[in-house]
Amino acid sequence: MSKGLANATAALRVADFRLYLITNCVSLIGLWIQRVAVQALAWNLTGSMSWLGIIALVDLAPALVIGPLAGAIADRFDRKRLAYITQVISILQAALLAVVTLSGVIDIRLLFILTAVGGINTAFWAPVRQSIVPNLVPREHLSTAVALGSLNFNLARFIGPAIAGPIIVFANIGSAFAANACSYLGFLVALHFISVPRGPQSAKKASNNTGADGDRGLFSDMVDGLKYVTRHKGIGPLLLFLFLGGTALRPLVELLRGFAEMAHGQGEAGFAMLTSAMGAGALLVSIWLALRSSEIDHFKAIVASGFCGGALLIILAFMPWFSGAIVVVALAAAAITVNGVSGQILLQLTVPDAMRGRVLSMYTAIFRGTPAVGAIIIGVIADLAGIAWPLAGAGVAALLVFAALALNRARLATHFTDAEATDKI
Repeated sequence: MSKGLANATAALRVADFRLYLITNCVSLIGLWIQRVAVQALAWNLTGSMSWLGIIALVDLAPALVIGPLAGAIADRFDRKRLAYITQVISILQAALLAVVTLSGVIDIRLLFILTAVGGINTAFWAPVRQSIVPNLVPREHLSTAVALGSLNFNLARFIGPAIAGPIIVFANIGSAFAANACSYLGFLVALHFISVPRGPQSAKKASNNTGADGDRGLFSDMVDGLKYVTRHKGIGPLLLFLFLGGTALRPLVELLRGFAEMAHGQGEAGFAMLTSAMGAGALLVSIWLALRSSEIDHFKAIVASGFCGGALLIILAFMPWFSGAIVVVALAAAAITVNGVSGQILLQLTVPDAMRGRVLSMYTAIFRGTPAVGAIIIGVIADLAGIAWPLAGAGVAALLVFAALALNRARLATHFTDAEATDKI
């Protein structure tokens, strides 16, 4: 048995992590069914790339605005309780989307509001989720656990659109929202059995009779997290490069419905094919990462995948054949996945647990926020000038960003070391 496979097997032997992974996969499948349905509904209501960008903005941008607060909350309060609250809100939001869509009262303004509610809720859930996983497995399997989490996400990205397409084509969009609402129920039950650690500040207060020692307030926690990132000679610059690169690379996912129509004249079926191809590319590379993550130089992987992603966007912009676009989209998704997962692994291995929620909330803000920023820019330009040139421009921008990172890679990489071995600031 190879070392990578042995690490993956060892991580999956941990009962809590295995239960978390399986039930979370079901809820993620529901999430991807809903994401496809939201894009389809927004396009059907408006036929506008700008509106696709706006809907992506209200779904993803809340992470940029409230990410530091969400991270401080994840470090400070009971993470299991936070997980329950956010999942219940997800069920209610999806159920309400289903009701207003099936009843025929949905319009773009109501979709905007309900999508914003989901985006805000996800902004609070993401740092909780990312803070839970490192405490479910031994530290020597942490990079493998993160890669398995990515595999989980991308398995859902492949399965979800494959289910969403037939639901939308043969039933209706409202049924897709209802399916997402049901998908969270198993994960809610699983949370009852999983031993979820408290946030470090919450645990400290629980062990302190007075609850006053070291209780400096949420604002102080947020400031401490921001200071940690800005003073760290590796994390701060890396997050900046991931923000700039992500703004160029990641909007493709949010604009795929409009791209299918504008570039290749494809409707819902073609959109589902592109989304599933994107999921397949991300899934295959996630399997590779899960088996090889402990052997990969993740800093080099960020640079190489960024270059590949930028080049593939340029090719996709001028690809005349839909079958070729399917292949390029799959390859682009693989490059984007390596870029994001490698960045998260570097952070998970470097950040001490007391800062984990706050730092990872900033990573999440970048991961979720940059597609929104890029989507609104590309979407507005595409409505005016077509999709090809703004997509190619995004590819060129990505090449420039990751060229700059390549020039600074050796210097920055020296600041990423084991969180238990040294103080990073």
